[in-house]
Amino acid sequence: METEQLVRVLMAERNKLLAYAWSITGDFGLCEDVVQEVALLALDKGREVADEPRLKVWLRRAARFKALEALRGKKKTPPPLSEEVLDKLESHWEPYDHRGELAESAIAEMLRACFHRLTDKQRRLLTLRYAKKLRSSEIAERLQMKVETVYRAITRAHRSLADCIEEKIVSRKQVAGDE
Repeated sequence: METEQLVRVLMAERNKLLAYAWSITGDFGLCEDVVQEVALLALDKGREVADEPRLKVWLRRAARFKALEALRGKKKTPPPLSEEVLDKLESHWEPYDHRGELAESAIAEMLRACFHRLTDKQRRLLTLRYAKKLRSSEIAERLQMKVETVYRAITRAHRSLADCIEEKIVSRKQVAGDE
């Protein structure tokens, strides 16, 4: 792949990579560093990637590994999204790297709809975690729960969101006649 094409894809994917790195690290400064590292790595190794769809997958995987590496290096708490949720998101993003059919706004709308399907408790926990940016220990203290209980409940909420999004994607494909 030519450097010019590689840079064009990097620029087009930058915001997605930032969002993905942020979903893993929960730290905007850290996710900026991750995306910069991924860009440098792509300029060094990305020419070996055969085509644009494969480059998008490669960039996302590199961002995931670099974000997890950054968390380990800073000895931060586990990522906000569990490995299971990240794996599910990864499996759903890949087909769209090839076709580009699912707009970012559609994903946001799916997430919004799925968020409203969660229980009140799950919505409250996720709101405290992401909107209020509280750590699990702070949530536990505020809600008078054990930290382990908060971790489990947030993991269940992530799993529910991932399952809901998966249902919506399958439903969308069926309506579009892709299956």
